[in-house]
Amino acid sequence: MPELPEVETVVRQLRAVLPGSRFWRVVCRDGRQMLPSARVLRELLPGKVIRDIRRLGKYIIFDLSDDLVMVVHLRMTGMLLLKPSERLKKFIRAEFTFSNAKKMYFSDIRRFGRIWLYRSHEFMDRTGLKKLGIDPLLQKVDLDLLEKVYGQTKGTLKSRLLDQTVIAGIGNIYADEICFAAGLHPASRLEKLTKKDLQKLAGAISACLLEGIRHGGTTIADFVGTRGDAGKHQRYLQVYGRSGEPCYRCYALIKKMRLAGRGTHFCLKCQQLKK
Repeated sequence: MPELPEVETVVRQLRAVLPGSRFWRVVCRDGRQMLPSARVLRELLPGKVIRDIRRLGKYIIFDLSDDLVMVVHLRMTGMLLLKPSERLKKFIRAEFTFSNAKKMYFSDIRRFGRIWLYRSHEFMDRTGLKKLGIDPLLQKVDLDLLEKVYGQTKGTLKSRLLDQTVIAGIGNIYADEICFAAGLHPASRLEKLTKKDLQKLAGAISACLLEGIRHGGTTIADFVGTRGDAGKHQRYLQVYGRSGEPCYRCYALIKKMRLAGRGTHFCLKCQQLKK
C-alpha cells in the first residue's frame, strides 16, 4: 500500500500540472469504487475547476470549484496516472478528461481504491478523514508531540506507529525503517520508552518520511508516480525486505517476525527491546 511518502510524491506531481484544469468528461469503468456513485461523479464533475491538490495522511484531496471536494485513497494498488503504461491500461477504472486536453487516469489492479465526491462541509465525515490523527508533515513531530499522543498509551511500538488515528500516513515499510533509525525494537512496549527514546523516535519519523519523499517513494511491487516511474527509495531501505541479509551498520543478519499482523524486519543488535 502506498504510504505517506508515495502519496506525497503523487500529490506533488499532480500539483505541478493540474491546478486550474477544468473537468470536461468523466468515464467510470467500475462504479463500485466511486462514492456516493459513479453517476454523481459523471454528472457533477464536468465544468468544475481544480483549485488545489493536497494530502492528508494517505488520502489525496482535490479542492474543486462550486464547493466540491474529490478525495482519492489509493489503498493497495491504486494509481493516479497522467500517462498510463500499456501494462496498466487494462486496469483503468476511471478516466478524467479536462478542457485543456490533459487527462488523469485512476488505475487499480485489485480494486480496493476509492474515489469520493462530496460537498466541502461533509467530505471529512463521509471519507473517514475525520478519524485521522496528526499528519507528520503538516505538524512538527517532536518530543512534546509524542509525549502528548503516546503519553498514556500501551502496546507495541510498531502497532502504534501503524495506528492512523494517532499519526496518519505511516505504513509497514516506514514503520520498520523508523524503528531501526530510532534504535528501537518494533516489539518494544510503548509504556517503557523513555524521553530519550521518544526524542529519537520523533527524529526518526521525520527523517525517514522525508527521505522517502526525496527518493520519489518506495516501489516494492506496484507503486509508480503519475508518469509510471518507479520510486527509488527501495535502494536505501535499511531493514525492510532484507531478512537474512547483513545489517549495514553491524553486519548481523536482519531478522523477520510477525508483529501487529505484518511482516516485521529488524536488527537484534542495533535495535533495543524495551519490555
